[in-house]
Amino acid sequence: MTSAIAITLLSTFLCCGVDGYMPGMGLHSFKSGEIVKLKVNSLTSMKTLLPVSYFRLPFCRPEGSVKLDHENLGEFLSGDRIMNSPYILKMKEDSYCEKVCKVYLGPPLTPDTKKKNGKEKPTKQILDTLQFRKFIRNDYHINWLVDNLPPIAYIEDDNGMNILGSHGFPIGYYDESKIAYIYNHVNIVVDYHEVEGMQNFFRVVKFSVYLLSIKSQEDSIESCKTKSTDHITYKMAKSAGPQPLSNGVQFTYDVEWKNSDISFAHRWDVYLHQTKRDDTGVHWKAICNSLFTVICLFFIIACVLVRNLKKDFARYNSVATEEEIEEAKEESGWKLVHADVFRPPGGALFLSVIVGTGVQILLMSLLTVICALIGFASPNHRGHLVMALLFNYELMGIAAGFVAARLYKTFKGKSWQKCTVMTALGFPCVFFSIFFIMDISAAFYGSSDAVPFLQILLLLSLW
Repeated sequence: MTSAIAITLLSTFLCCGVDGYMPGMGLHSFKSGEIVKLKVNSLTSMKTLLPVSYFRLPFCRPEGSVKLDHENLGEFLSGDRIMNSPYILKMKEDSYCEKVCKVYLGPPLTPDTKKKNGKEKPTKQILDTLQFRKFIRNDYHINWLVDNLPPIAYIEDDNGMNILGSHGFPIGYYDESKIAYIYNHVNIVVDYHEVEGMQNFFRVVKFSVYLLSIKSQEDSIESCKTKSTDHITYKMAKSAGPQPLSNGVQFTYDVEWKNSDISFAHRWDVYLHQTKRDDTGVHWKAICNSLFTVICLFFIIACVLVRNLKKDFARYNSVATEEEIEEAKEESGWKLVHADVFRPPGGALFLSVIVGTGVQILLMSLLTVICALIGFASPNHRGHLVMALLFNYELMGIAAGFVAARLYKTFKGKSWQKCTVMTALGFPCVFFSIFFIMDISAAFYGSSDAVPFLQILLLLSLW
Protein backbone atom coordinates (compact mmCIF):
# COMPACT_ATOMS: atom_id res chain seq x y z
CA MET A 1 0.00 0.00 0.00
CA THR A 2 2.85 2.36 0.83
CA SER A 3 4.54 1.73 -2.53
CA ALA A 4 1.22 2.32 -4.32
CA ILE A 5 0.82 5.68 -2.61
CA ALA A 6 4.41 6.61 -3.51
CA ILE A 7 3.80 5.71 -7.18
CA THR A 8 0.58 7.70 -7.11
CA LEU A 9 2.28 10.81 -5.73
CA LEU A 10 5.09 10.53 -8.28
CA SER A 11 2.63 10.13 -11.15
CA THR A 12 0.59 13.08 -9.90
CA PHE A 13 3.75 15.18 -9.79
CA LEU A 14 4.58 14.20 -13.36
CA CYS A 15 1.11 14.71 -14.82
CA CYS A 16 0.65 18.06 -13.11
CA GLY A 17 4.15 19.43 -13.04
CA VAL A 18 5.96 18.49 -16.23
CA ASP A 19 4.07 20.96 -18.34
CA GLY A 20 2.69 22.99 -15.43
CA TYR A 21 3.67 26.33 -14.05
CA MET A 22 6.30 26.82 -11.40
CA PRO A 23 7.61 30.26 -10.38
CA GLY A 24 10.57 31.05 -12.61
CA MET A 25 9.86 28.19 -15.04
CA GLY A 26 8.09 28.18 -18.42
CA LEU A 27 7.61 31.95 -18.54
CA HIS A 28 7.28 33.71 -21.88
CA SER A 29 9.34 36.88 -22.21
CA PHE A 30 8.97 39.17 -25.23
CA LYS A 31 11.47 41.45 -26.91
CA SER A 32 10.53 44.94 -28.10
CA GLY A 33 8.61 44.63 -31.35
CA GLU A 34 7.96 40.90 -30.92
CA ILE A 35 4.43 39.77 -31.78
CA VAL A 36 2.22 39.06 -28.76
CA LYS A 37 -0.57 36.75 -29.89
CA LEU A 38 -4.16 37.70 -29.15
CA LYS A 39 -6.23 34.52 -29.17
CA VAL A 40 -9.99 34.06 -29.10
CA ASN A 41 -11.94 31.56 -27.00
CA SER A 42 -15.54 30.36 -27.10
CA LEU A 43 -18.44 32.77 -26.71
CA THR A 44 -20.12 32.24 -23.34
CA SER A 45 -23.47 33.21 -21.86
CA MET A 46 -24.85 33.18 -18.32
CA LYS A 47 -28.37 32.81 -19.77
CA THR A 48 -28.04 29.81 -22.06
CA LEU A 49 -24.95 28.26 -20.37
CA LEU A 50 -24.01 26.86 -23.79
CA PRO A 51 -20.64 28.13 -25.10
CA VAL A 52 -20.26 28.32 -28.88
CA SER A 53 -17.30 28.75 -31.19
CA TYR A 54 -16.08 32.34 -31.69
CA PHE A 55 -16.28 32.16 -35.47
CA ARG A 56 -19.84 30.91 -35.47
CA LEU A 57 -20.64 34.61 -35.80
CA PRO A 58 -19.24 36.43 -38.87
CA PHE A 59 -16.37 38.10 -37.02
CA CYS A 60 -13.18 39.10 -38.81
CA ARG A 61 -11.05 36.07 -39.63
CA PRO A 62 -7.24 35.91 -39.58
CA GLU A 63 -5.21 35.76 -42.77
CA GLY A 64 -4.77 32.27 -44.13
CA SER A 65 -7.06 30.09 -42.07
CA VAL A 66 -8.48 29.70 -38.58
CA LYS A 67 -6.21 27.41 -36.57
CA LEU A 68 -7.19 25.68 -33.37
CA ASP A 69 -4.63 26.22 -30.65
CA HIS A 70 -2.96 23.17 -29.10
CA GLU A 71 -5.49 21.85 -26.61
CA ASN A 72 -5.33 19.14 -23.98
CA LEU A 73 -8.12 16.92 -22.72
CA GLY A 74 -8.85 19.29 -19.84
CA GLU A 75 -9.54 22.20 -22.21
CA PHE A 76 -11.92 20.09 -24.29
CA LEU A 77 -13.82 19.01 -21.17
CA SER A 78 -13.98 22.66 -20.00
CA GLY A 79 -15.49 23.79 -23.32
CA ASP A 80 -12.49 25.93 -24.34
CA ARG A 81 -11.85 26.29 -28.08
CA ILE A 82 -8.88 28.64 -28.40
CA MET A 83 -8.04 29.90 -31.91
CA ASN A 84 -5.91 32.53 -33.58
CA SER A 85 -7.25 36.00 -34.42
CA PRO A 86 -6.58 38.82 -36.91
CA TYR A 87 -5.56 41.25 -34.16
CA ILE A 88 -1.82 42.01 -34.24
CA LEU A 89 -0.03 43.21 -31.11
CA LYS A 90 3.67 44.03 -30.99
CA MET A 91 5.47 44.51 -27.69
CA LYS A 92 5.79 48.22 -26.75
CA GLU A 93 4.48 49.38 -30.15
CA ASP A 94 1.24 51.39 -29.97
CA SER A 95 -1.32 51.16 -32.76
CA TYR A 96 -3.93 53.69 -33.79
CA CYS A 97 -7.24 52.81 -35.45
CA GLU A 98 -6.02 49.63 -37.07
CA LYS A 99 -8.65 48.31 -39.48
CA VAL A 100 -9.41 44.61 -39.17
CA CYS A 101 -12.18 44.05 -41.73
CA LYS A 102 -15.62 45.22 -42.76
CA VAL A 103 -18.59 42.93 -42.20
CA TYR A 104 -21.63 43.51 -44.40
CA LEU A 105 -24.94 42.89 -42.68
CA GLY A 106 -28.50 43.29 -43.85
CA PRO A 107 -30.60 46.48 -43.74
CA PRO A 108 -32.16 47.64 -40.47
CA LEU A 109 -34.88 45.22 -39.39
CA THR A 110 -38.26 46.96 -39.49
CA PRO A 111 -41.79 45.51 -39.58
CA ASP A 112 -41.84 45.99 -43.37
CA THR A 113 -38.51 44.18 -43.72
CA LYS A 114 -39.75 41.27 -41.61
CA LYS A 115 -42.90 40.93 -43.77
CA LYS A 116 -40.76 40.97 -46.89
CA ASN A 117 -38.39 38.39 -45.45
CA GLY A 118 -41.35 36.20 -44.55
CA LYS A 119 -42.31 35.96 -48.23
CA GLU A 120 -38.80 35.67 -49.68
CA LYS A 121 -35.81 33.58 -48.74
CA PRO A 122 -33.58 35.71 -46.45
CA THR A 123 -30.09 36.56 -47.70
CA LYS A 124 -26.87 35.63 -45.90
CA GLN A 125 -26.50 39.23 -44.64
CA ILE A 126 -29.96 39.16 -43.06
CA LEU A 127 -29.26 35.77 -41.48
CA ASP A 128 -26.00 37.13 -40.05
CA THR A 129 -27.86 40.13 -38.63
CA LEU A 130 -30.49 37.89 -37.02
CA GLN A 131 -27.76 35.72 -35.53
CA PHE A 132 -25.98 38.74 -34.08
CA ARG A 133 -29.25 40.00 -32.57
CA LYS A 134 -29.95 36.57 -31.06
CA PHE A 135 -26.50 36.36 -29.46
CA ILE A 136 -26.75 39.92 -28.08
CA ARG A 137 -30.20 39.17 -26.68
CA ASN A 138 -28.87 36.02 -24.99
CA ASP A 139 -26.05 38.08 -23.44
CA TYR A 140 -23.18 36.20 -25.07
CA HIS A 141 -19.72 37.48 -24.16
CA ILE A 142 -16.49 37.52 -26.17
CA ASN A 143 -13.46 35.91 -24.52
CA TRP A 144 -9.99 36.95 -25.63
CA LEU A 145 -6.60 35.86 -24.32
CA VAL A 146 -3.22 37.59 -24.32
CA ASP A 147 -0.43 35.47 -22.85
CA ASN A 148 -3.17 33.36 -21.21
CA LEU A 149 -4.65 36.42 -19.45
CA PRO A 150 -8.36 37.22 -19.92
CA PRO A 151 -9.24 40.88 -20.48
CA ILE A 152 -10.68 43.20 -17.87
CA ALA A 153 -13.46 44.97 -19.76
CA TYR A 154 -14.49 48.61 -19.36
CA ILE A 155 -17.39 50.57 -20.83
CA GLU A 156 -17.54 54.35 -20.53
CA ASP A 157 -20.74 56.43 -20.64
CA ASP A 158 -21.89 59.88 -19.55
CA ASN A 159 -21.86 58.76 -15.89
CA GLY A 160 -18.24 57.57 -15.96
CA MET A 161 -16.30 54.34 -16.40
CA ASN A 162 -17.98 51.01 -15.69
CA ILE A 163 -15.95 47.88 -14.96
CA LEU A 164 -17.50 44.71 -16.39
CA GLY A 165 -14.97 42.32 -14.86
CA SER A 166 -12.81 39.60 -16.35
CA HIS A 167 -15.49 37.19 -17.57
CA GLY A 168 -15.56 38.39 -21.16
CA PHE A 169 -17.23 41.44 -22.70
CA PRO A 170 -20.55 41.81 -24.55
CA ILE A 171 -20.92 41.77 -28.33
CA GLY A 172 -23.31 44.70 -28.35
CA TYR A 173 -26.40 46.08 -26.65
CA TYR A 174 -30.03 47.15 -27.13
CA ASP A 175 -31.13 50.69 -26.41
CA GLU A 176 -34.49 51.71 -24.95
CA SER A 177 -36.15 51.61 -28.38
CA LYS A 178 -34.97 48.00 -28.91
CA ILE A 179 -32.44 48.97 -31.60
CA ALA A 180 -29.36 46.74 -31.61
CA TYR A 181 -25.85 48.25 -31.61
CA ILE A 182 -22.49 46.50 -31.81
CA TYR A 183 -19.14 47.28 -30.20
CA ASN A 184 -17.01 47.55 -33.32
CA HIS A 185 -13.96 49.26 -31.78
CA VAL A 186 -11.79 48.21 -28.83
CA ASN A 187 -8.97 50.05 -27.13
CA ILE A 188 -6.56 47.30 -26.10
CA VAL A 189 -4.36 48.28 -23.16
CA VAL A 190 -1.57 45.88 -22.20
CA ASP A 191 0.57 46.40 -19.09
CA TYR A 192 4.10 44.98 -19.18
CA HIS A 193 6.92 44.53 -16.68
CA GLU A 194 10.60 44.39 -17.50
CA VAL A 195 12.30 41.14 -16.57
CA GLU A 196 14.84 41.61 -13.80
CA GLY A 197 18.37 40.82 -14.93
CA MET A 198 17.37 40.61 -18.61
CA GLN A 199 17.62 43.81 -20.59
CA ASN A 200 15.03 44.47 -23.29
CA PHE A 201 12.88 41.51 -22.23
CA PHE A 202 9.33 42.11 -21.00
CA ARG A 203 6.38 40.12 -19.67
CA VAL A 204 2.65 40.79 -19.88
CA VAL A 205 1.10 41.44 -16.46
CA LYS A 206 -2.33 42.87 -17.31
CA PHE A 207 -4.73 42.93 -20.26
CA SER A 208 -7.63 45.41 -20.53
CA VAL A 209 -10.14 46.32 -23.24
CA TYR A 210 -12.27 49.47 -23.53
CA LEU A 211 -15.39 48.97 -25.64
CA LEU A 212 -16.70 51.59 -28.05
CA SER A 213 -19.44 51.62 -30.67
CA ILE A 214 -18.55 54.05 -33.47
CA LYS A 215 -20.52 54.65 -36.64
CA SER A 216 -18.39 55.01 -39.79
CA GLN A 217 -15.18 55.64 -37.87
CA GLU A 218 -13.13 55.78 -41.07
CA ASP A 219 -14.97 59.03 -41.93
CA SER A 220 -15.68 60.51 -38.49
CA ILE A 221 -12.50 59.76 -36.47
CA GLU A 222 -9.34 61.72 -37.24
CA SER A 223 -6.92 58.90 -36.37
CA CYS A 224 -8.80 56.62 -38.79
CA LYS A 225 -8.67 59.12 -41.68
CA THR A 226 -5.04 60.06 -41.15
CA LYS A 227 -2.27 58.24 -39.33
CA SER A 228 -2.29 60.39 -36.19
CA THR A 229 -0.95 59.34 -32.80
CA ASP A 230 -4.12 59.96 -30.82
CA HIS A 231 -6.03 57.06 -29.34
CA ILE A 232 -9.80 57.05 -29.80
CA THR A 233 -11.67 58.33 -26.73
CA TYR A 234 -15.28 58.17 -25.58
CA LYS A 235 -15.85 61.79 -26.59
CA MET A 236 -14.77 61.03 -30.16
CA ALA A 237 -17.02 57.96 -30.26
CA LYS A 238 -19.98 59.91 -28.84
CA SER A 239 -19.64 62.64 -31.48
CA ALA A 240 -19.63 60.00 -34.24
CA GLY A 241 -22.60 58.10 -32.81
CA PRO A 242 -23.03 54.35 -32.09
CA GLN A 243 -22.83 51.72 -34.82
CA PRO A 244 -26.21 50.04 -35.46
CA LEU A 245 -26.31 46.35 -36.28
CA SER A 246 -26.95 46.85 -40.00
CA ASN A 247 -25.26 47.59 -43.34
CA GLY A 248 -21.45 47.70 -43.30
CA VAL A 249 -19.75 47.37 -39.90
CA GLN A 250 -16.06 48.36 -39.78
CA PHE A 251 -14.07 46.66 -37.01
CA THR A 252 -11.06 48.58 -35.70
CA TYR A 253 -8.79 48.57 -32.66
CA ASP A 254 -6.19 50.65 -30.85
CA VAL A 255 -3.27 49.21 -28.89
CA GLU A 256 -1.61 50.98 -25.98
CA TRP A 257 1.30 49.62 -23.93
CA LYS A 258 1.90 50.73 -20.34
CA ASN A 259 4.84 50.06 -18.07
CA SER A 260 3.73 48.52 -14.76
CA ASP A 261 5.28 47.87 -11.35
CA ILE A 262 3.32 44.63 -10.99
CA SER A 263 5.62 41.62 -11.16
CA PHE A 264 4.78 38.56 -13.21
CA ALA A 265 4.26 36.44 -10.08
CA HIS A 266 1.43 38.75 -8.92
CA ARG A 267 -0.29 39.40 -12.23
CA TRP A 268 -3.31 37.27 -11.30
CA ASP A 269 -3.99 39.29 -8.13
CA VAL A 270 -6.01 41.92 -9.98
CA TYR A 271 -8.43 39.24 -11.22
CA LEU A 272 -9.27 38.16 -7.67
CA HIS A 273 -11.09 41.39 -6.88
CA GLN A 274 -14.80 41.10 -7.50
CA THR A 275 -16.60 43.97 -9.20
CA LYS A 276 -20.11 45.24 -8.68
CA ARG A 277 -21.27 43.91 -12.04
CA ASP A 278 -19.47 40.59 -11.73
CA ASP A 279 -22.00 37.77 -12.19
CA THR A 280 -19.98 35.38 -10.02
CA GLY A 281 -21.57 37.00 -6.95
CA VAL A 282 -24.76 35.09 -7.79
CA HIS A 283 -22.94 31.80 -7.23
CA TRP A 284 -21.77 32.90 -3.78
CA LYS A 285 -25.38 33.70 -2.85
CA ALA A 286 -26.52 30.27 -4.01
CA ILE A 287 -23.73 28.57 -2.03
CA CYS A 288 -24.61 30.53 1.14
CA ASN A 289 -28.31 29.68 0.73
CA SER A 290 -27.50 25.98 0.33
CA LEU A 291 -25.24 25.96 3.40
CA PHE A 292 -27.88 27.78 5.47
CA THR A 293 -30.54 25.24 4.40
CA VAL A 294 -28.31 22.27 5.29
CA ILE A 295 -27.42 23.75 8.69
CA CYS A 296 -31.09 24.42 9.51
CA LEU A 297 -32.11 20.86 8.58
CA PHE A 298 -29.23 19.46 10.65
CA PHE A 299 -30.33 21.35 13.77
CA ILE A 300 -33.99 20.36 13.30
CA ILE A 301 -33.13 16.65 13.02
CA ALA A 302 -30.67 16.90 15.93
CA CYS A 303 -33.32 18.51 18.16
CA VAL A 304 -35.82 15.73 17.39
CA LEU A 305 -33.26 12.97 18.07
CA VAL A 306 -31.98 14.55 21.31
CA ARG A 307 -35.54 15.00 22.56
CA ASN A 308 -36.38 11.31 21.99
CA LEU A 309 -33.06 10.23 23.52
CA LYS A 310 -33.66 12.26 26.68
CA LYS A 311 -37.15 10.81 26.99
CA ASP A 312 -35.77 7.24 26.78
CA PHE A 313 -32.99 7.95 29.30
CA ALA A 314 -35.50 9.47 31.73
CA ARG A 315 -37.73 6.38 31.49
CA TYR A 316 -34.79 3.97 31.92
CA ASN A 317 -33.39 5.80 34.97
CA SER A 318 -36.68 6.30 36.79
CA VAL A 319 -37.84 3.99 39.68
CA ALA A 320 -40.08 1.51 37.95
CA THR A 321 -43.30 0.06 39.37
CA GLU A 322 -44.32 -3.59 39.00
CA GLU A 323 -46.38 -2.80 35.91
CA GLU A 324 -43.52 -0.85 34.37
CA ILE A 325 -41.13 -3.74 35.11
CA GLU A 326 -43.39 -6.08 33.18
CA GLU A 327 -43.56 -3.62 30.30
CA ALA A 328 -39.76 -3.13 30.41
CA LYS A 329 -39.25 -6.77 29.57
CA GLU A 330 -40.34 -5.83 26.07
CA GLU A 331 -37.47 -3.66 24.79
CA SER A 332 -38.38 -0.34 23.25
CA GLY A 333 -36.72 2.86 22.14
CA TRP A 334 -32.95 2.88 21.77
CA LYS A 335 -32.56 -0.57 23.34
CA LEU A 336 -34.07 -2.09 20.20
CA VAL A 337 -30.89 -1.29 18.22
CA HIS A 338 -28.21 -2.07 20.83
CA ALA A 339 -27.41 -5.44 19.23
CA ASP A 340 -27.40 -4.07 15.67
CA VAL A 341 -24.04 -2.34 16.17
CA PHE A 342 -22.10 -5.56 15.54
CA ARG A 343 -24.54 -7.03 13.00
CA PRO A 344 -23.46 -6.91 9.30
CA PRO A 345 -25.79 -4.67 7.28
CA GLY A 346 -28.13 -6.08 4.70
CA GLY A 347 -26.54 -4.32 1.74
CA ALA A 348 -22.92 -4.89 2.72
CA LEU A 349 -21.71 -5.03 -0.89
CA PHE A 350 -23.44 -1.79 -1.89
CA LEU A 351 -22.23 -0.02 1.27
CA SER A 352 -18.63 -1.12 0.67
CA VAL A 353 -18.71 0.14 -2.92
CA ILE A 354 -20.04 3.53 -1.80
CA VAL A 355 -17.40 3.87 0.96
CA GLY A 356 -14.60 2.92 -1.44
CA THR A 357 -15.82 5.47 -4.02
CA GLY A 358 -16.03 8.13 -1.33
CA VAL A 359 -12.43 7.46 -0.26
CA GLN A 360 -11.37 7.68 -3.91
CA ILE A 361 -13.04 11.07 -4.40
CA LEU A 362 -11.71 12.38 -1.08
CA LEU A 363 -8.09 11.46 -1.87
CA MET A 364 -8.47 12.83 -5.40
CA SER A 365 -9.65 16.17 -4.01
CA LEU A 366 -6.82 16.35 -1.47
CA LEU A 367 -4.10 15.57 -4.04
CA THR A 368 -5.54 18.08 -6.53
CA VAL A 369 -5.65 20.79 -3.86
CA ILE A 370 -2.02 20.03 -3.02
CA CYS A 371 -1.10 20.33 -6.72
CA ALA A 372 -2.88 23.67 -6.91
CA LEU A 373 -1.27 25.00 -3.71
CA ILE A 374 2.23 24.05 -4.83
CA GLY A 375 1.66 25.71 -8.20
CA PHE A 376 1.49 22.72 -10.54
CA ALA A 377 -2.13 23.35 -11.60
CA SER A 378 -1.82 27.07 -12.30
CA PRO A 379 -4.49 29.09 -14.22
CA ASN A 380 -1.55 30.04 -16.43
CA HIS A 381 -2.06 26.63 -18.09
CA ARG A 382 -5.65 26.03 -19.02
CA GLY A 383 -7.14 22.58 -18.58
CA HIS A 384 -4.38 21.28 -16.32
CA LEU A 385 -6.58 21.41 -13.22
CA VAL A 386 -9.20 19.21 -14.92
CA MET A 387 -6.46 16.84 -16.11
CA ALA A 388 -5.07 16.66 -12.58
CA LEU A 389 -8.55 15.71 -11.33
CA LEU A 390 -8.84 12.97 -13.94
CA PHE A 391 -5.40 11.49 -13.34
CA ASN A 392 -5.73 11.62 -9.56
CA TYR A 393 -9.15 9.97 -9.74
CA GLU A 394 -7.76 7.14 -11.88
CA LEU A 395 -4.76 6.64 -9.62
CA MET A 396 -6.83 6.69 -6.43
CA GLY A 397 -8.72 3.69 -7.75
CA ILE A 398 -6.01 1.68 -5.95
CA ALA A 399 -7.13 3.05 -2.59
CA ALA A 400 -10.81 2.68 -3.50
CA GLY A 401 -10.44 -1.01 -4.35
CA PHE A 402 -8.44 -1.73 -1.19
CA VAL A 403 -10.85 0.08 1.17
CA ALA A 404 -13.95 -1.43 -0.44
CA ALA A 405 -12.59 -5.00 -0.39
CA ARG A 406 -11.31 -4.64 3.18
CA LEU A 407 -14.63 -3.32 4.45
CA TYR A 408 -16.55 -6.03 2.60
CA LYS A 409 -14.42 -8.76 4.21
CA THR A 410 -15.01 -7.11 7.60
CA PHE A 411 -18.73 -7.63 6.98
CA LYS A 412 -17.89 -11.31 6.33
CA GLY A 413 -18.44 -10.98 2.61
CA LYS A 414 -17.34 -13.95 0.51
CA SER A 415 -16.77 -12.47 -2.96
CA TRP A 416 -14.36 -9.54 -2.50
CA GLN A 417 -13.39 -9.72 -6.19
CA LYS A 418 -16.95 -8.83 -7.13
CA CYS A 419 -16.81 -5.89 -4.71
CA THR A 420 -13.60 -4.60 -6.31
CA VAL A 421 -15.05 -4.83 -9.84
CA MET A 422 -18.24 -3.03 -8.80
CA THR A 423 -16.16 -0.28 -7.16
CA ALA A 424 -14.24 0.20 -10.40
CA LEU A 425 -17.39 0.25 -12.58
CA GLY A 426 -20.20 1.58 -10.38
CA PHE A 427 -19.71 5.34 -10.02
CA PRO A 428 -17.76 5.83 -13.30
CA CYS A 429 -20.53 4.10 -15.31
CA VAL A 430 -23.25 6.29 -13.82
CA PHE A 431 -21.18 9.46 -14.20
CA PHE A 432 -20.12 8.65 -17.77
CA SER A 433 -23.72 7.89 -18.79
CA ILE A 434 -24.83 11.32 -17.56
CA PHE A 435 -21.82 12.95 -19.23
CA PHE A 436 -22.54 11.16 -22.54
CA ILE A 437 -26.18 12.30 -22.56
CA MET A 438 -25.14 15.89 -21.83
CA ASP A 439 -22.47 15.69 -24.54
CA ILE A 440 -25.04 14.57 -27.12
CA SER A 441 -27.33 17.45 -26.06
CA ALA A 442 -24.47 19.97 -26.39
CA ALA A 443 -23.61 18.60 -29.85
CA PHE A 444 -27.28 18.86 -30.89
CA TYR A 445 -27.31 22.57 -29.99
CA GLY A 446 -23.96 23.19 -31.70
CA SER A 447 -22.19 24.10 -28.46
CA SER A 448 -18.43 24.00 -28.06
CA ASP A 449 -19.07 22.12 -24.81
CA ALA A 450 -19.49 18.99 -26.91
CA VAL A 451 -16.39 16.83 -26.52
CA PRO A 452 -15.09 15.29 -29.79
CA PHE A 453 -15.45 11.54 -30.20
CA LEU A 454 -11.67 10.92 -30.19
CA GLN A 455 -11.37 12.71 -26.85
CA ILE A 456 -14.16 10.54 -25.45
CA LEU A 457 -12.21 7.45 -26.54
CA LEU A 458 -9.15 8.88 -24.77
CA LEU A 459 -11.25 9.38 -21.66
CA LEU A 460 -12.42 5.77 -21.85
CA SER A 461 -8.86 4.55 -22.26
CA LEU A 462 -7.87 6.42 -19.07
CA TRP A 463 -10.72 4.66 -17.29
